[in-house]
Amino acid sequence: LGHRGNAERVLHRPYGLIEYLENRPVLTRAAVYLFARDPLRWHPRPGIEFVRFEGTEEKSPEGYNVAERTRLEMPVLRLIQEAEKTIGERIRKQVLQKDLFFREKFELPPFVWREALINALAHRDYSLEGSAISVWLFDDRIEIRSPGRLPRAVQVDQILRRQRVHYARNPLMTRVLTDAGFMQAQGEGLPRVFLEMDRQGLNPPDWQEGAAGCCLVFRNTPILDEATLAWLKIIDQVSLSPRQKRILAYARVHGGIFSSSDYQKFGVDRDGAYAEIRALVRQGLVEPLRKHGKVYRVRDMEEERTPLPGLSWVLGPLKAKGFFTIQELDLPPSIPRKRAWTLVRNLTAEGYFSPSGRGRTKRFYMTDRLKPHLEKMGVSVPPPSEGEKAES
Repeated sequence: LGHRGNAERVLHRPYGLIEYLENRPVLTRAAVYLFARDPLRWHPRPGIEFVRFEGTEEKSPEGYNVAERTRLEMPVLRLIQEAEKTIGERIRKQVLQKDLFFREKFELPPFVWREALINALAHRDYSLEGSAISVWLFDDRIEIRSPGRLPRAVQVDQILRRQRVHYARNPLMTRVLTDAGFMQAQGEGLPRVFLEMDRQGLNPPDWQEGAAGCCLVFRNTPILDEATLAWLKIIDQVSLSPRQKRILAYARVHGGIFSSSDYQKFGVDRDGAYAEIRALVRQGLVEPLRKHGKVYRVRDMEEERTPLPGLSWVLGPLKAKGFFTIQELDLPPSIPRKRAWTLVRNLTAEGYFSPSGRGRTKRFYMTDRLKPHLEKMGVSVPPPSEGEKAES
């Protein structure tokens, strides 16, 4: 911690980790959680439980999908380092395709889940002895669960607006973790997490609170895919703030709609969100779904100026065999199949796809109008075979 001298005096002042009872030094709970060799002597669930699931949901006993469960129980200063190593090794890498090139990238920036985990260790409610801090790893997200609801001095909207909240539930532990270099100044942890998710082009974390505690959810779905980046180039000539561009990109992967509360996740209060959304409406970029409503739709721009706008999910089958059917598409969760039909029909009407067949097996082939856009993206689509043409 950078202090020299008698350990008892240092722990007593400035850290207040030792109290005196009849002139005898007694360690506080914070001291044993931080330094004791065996914190289990003072708390039944002092550590971190890591659970890795196969898939995207926790399943019932009949479909049990827990692939791994690990408990880490040791003093907090060692626990942080061990958790970084154990959890970091288990976060699988995903391969992102960018045109014809591949690059490896961690599903989530290490800083993000590390900072959230340290925040949970520093601010959990240690008076709740029935549960530990839990880290649940799914295929598409990480959930960090902390025992205890938010203190009264902290409001959820303050967190979502990325405000610094100068309050510590466990001030003695927080001071030690700050001096040891694990934490920054008080109140900076979660705002820095939101900022890093912005920088990485990822959706802002979701904050959930229940009777048993709080949960911070990090999804690894990128906001800015290739089609969205191309679409944003259309509006380069429009004067937009970075936050306005972010909400437009956010809407592109959420069915083309967003709400005022979604906008507030990007670091603005309700009045500020309303003013900036109204500016988007005046510029003709978005429109309310109903008069005086709080849900907005991103208006369709000139589709021919962007390759497969919002339809990057058709590239897989197109590149594999030269056509696709609606039923075989691996749609993102934010795009219902009915909306996919509508988008494909619109692009077909504008000459991007050539339909063949009927019903669910109806095939969509690319046209000469689409080909130059795919070439700009570096996408090569094979021509359909004679057998495939005959089948259609």
